[in-house]
Amino acid sequence: MISTAANRATFIDSAKQFIADYKIAGIDIDFEYPASIERNGPPTDTPNLTIFFKELRSGLGSSLISLATPAGYWFLKGFEMDKISTNLDFINMMSYDYRNWDSTVEGANSTAQPQSSLLDMVDSTLLYVKAGVDLKKVNLGLAWYGRTFKLEDKTCAGYNCDMSGGGTKGVCTGESGVLANFEIDDIIMEADARPVYHEDSETRWFIDYKGDLITFDDEGTWKAKTDYAKKRCFGGTMIWAIDQEIPKCWQLS
Repeated sequence: MISTAANRATFIDSAKQFIADYKIAGIDIDFEYPASIERNGPPTDTPNLTIFFKELRSGLGSSLISLATPAGYWFLKGFEMDKISTNLDFINMMSYDYRNWDSTVEGANSTAQPQSSLLDMVDSTLLYVKAGVDLKKVNLGLAWYGRTFKLEDKTCAGYNCDMSGGGTKGVCTGESGVLANFEIDDIIMEADARPVYHEDSETRWFIDYKGDLITFDDEGTWKAKTDYAKKRCFGGTMIWAIDQEIPKCWQLS
């Protein structure tokens, strides 16, 4: 879509018409990921994407334009962030899924780790600053879901335990290695679990009745990360995703 001027123009005209027809605020672009070797992205993606956003801004006028962006170096380097950001209203940093739960990836850490650690968010912040991005345009991403690990040793509890892959599939999410927050709430209630607060990462974890380690965020850890976003002058925060959290019963009264 971004490879030629004609293709870009077709997309931009379509987006402009869609925005007008439905009277919506604008458009969010999620490109995962330009020039990514892992996904056979050509190197030309990077300059073409910069041109695309310049043309998109010109074509959409005052409509909002936002971009979902990675939090790690290897994917972020495919974006010319200092050039792109001038044509964006805001940027949504996907500051989650930092740690791999797929033990088959060569060279990956094969231990259970927090997937939304504040320590990793700090590193991501430095990457964006070095890339010349004004943090006032950036929203720090918060996870409304957790990641799960099948532990190798049932007697090991906590982060840094050896794992063999993702944990048991959730009833609704249906995918190994991930649970929506409402699924995690149900497991905590059923197992009468007592999640452990991990101060360094600002996450929580517990071992479920199947022996899986579950790492997740809650109101307390979200607050710590929101406070960090305020301290570092981020524009705000964003969540992924609204369908994965159900208000607790005490919040409904």
